[in-house]
Amino acid sequence: MAGRDGSPPSALPRDPAAVVLLAAAAALPFHDLTWAVGRVGMRPFETLLGVACLLAAPRAARCWRAWIEPRLVDREVLAVVLLGALAVFLFPGPGESLRELRLVVVEPALYYLLLTRLLPERSGAWLAGAIVLGGVAASLVGVAQIALGSGIEAEGVERARGAYSSPNNLALYLDRAIPIAAALALSRPLFQEERVRVRAVSPAVWGIATLVMLLGQALTFSLGGWSATALALVVVAAFLRPRLLATLASAGLVAAVALGLWRPERITANLSGASGSTSALRVYLWRGALEMLWDHPLFGVGLDNFVYLYNPARGGSYLDPAGWREPDLSHPHNLVLDWWLSLGVAGFLLLARLLARFYQLARAALSGGRRPLAVGAVGAMAAAVVHGLTDNSFFLPDLAALWWMTYVLVRPPSPATRADGS
Repeated sequence: MAGRDGSPPSALPRDPAAVVLLAAAAALPFHDLTWAVGRVGMRPFETLLGVACLLAAPRAARCWRAWIEPRLVDREVLAVVLLGALAVFLFPGPGESLRELRLVVVEPALYYLLLTRLLPERSGAWLAGAIVLGGVAASLVGVAQIALGSGIEAEGVERARGAYSSPNNLALYLDRAIPIAAALALSRPLFQEERVRVRAVSPAVWGIATLVMLLGQALTFSLGGWSATALALVVVAAFLRPRLLATLASAGLVAAVALGLWRPERITANLSGASGSTSALRVYLWRGALEMLWDHPLFGVGLDNFVYLYNPARGGSYLDPAGWREPDLSHPHNLVLDWWLSLGVAGFLLLARLLARFYQLARAALSGGRRPLAVGAVGAMAAAVVHGLTDNSFFLPDLAALWWMTYVLVRPPSPATRADGS
């Protein structure tokens, strides 16, 4: 069925602002890159978001009543922004709280606002494609790093990091992009609705993208990334191809055995709980974070302030002496502790509300035929939560934007797409 403007469901959005938003999504894994324009540093995602805002301004001014109509998780997004602003007001330092508010809270919220107003509901596949394209590009960069010997050495292995400063950050992006690509690979060609079939992206293309990102994920040697990706793929297979679950289990077992024989250091160090292993350092970190939470239970410590209270070299006092090898940790590596310490107890309650809301939206989307985009989004959110138990979940520019995009992928279809694009 064609849209109200007569375009087929697969057509690229005609609005230039929407196209720029898709480009911004594809640029997310490279958001840390900065190029200088005079004395101004330009970031890909931030720059494209600014361009989209300029292009969308005339429509927003013309259709402002439609723009302020509540959608999806508008209230929750606004609550995050308000809590972030309150955190900066209460705790303006010693970290770069205002910068954190801009990059991690306001800009991703603005991106969500533009997506829900400008991207047609039938164009969700283009958003998924942009996320996957960014993941493929980041994975290829990581593979090239390993081939050239420019990865990061840790616990006896060389780890790919893509355009990030840490391999774990690449893993955090990929374990959300992989289930989206896998869900589309296991489904019939996109853009097929009712009796009208238009030119579609072959499932084989999504399958190749999935394999490329799986290779990139493997080379990060992130145990959290591997675990989250495995769970996400199980979720996707359970919804779309239950018969694949046994195959996935066998493949996972073979991969684990092969890794144990090829690079045992990365596995044995964490399983044994050696004092310098990642798993042991996480335990030391959580001890300090819980002590910090005990001392600041109501309002937390604000945005970008964690490391300054944690590291004695920066004036902090919560570092467990046994965790001295990694004193410069900027977050508690746990989504509950992170939301609570960053935004206060209200942030923790808001996290619970957001997860409950996602469950409601996903359940409605899946009950209507288990749409592949919704299945991929469910897998991505599962990965975000599982990996977030031992790492970051939201408070990075790319993860915050991905978090809100996941809600857009499960948004319920309206009876008809508005002609004004709202």
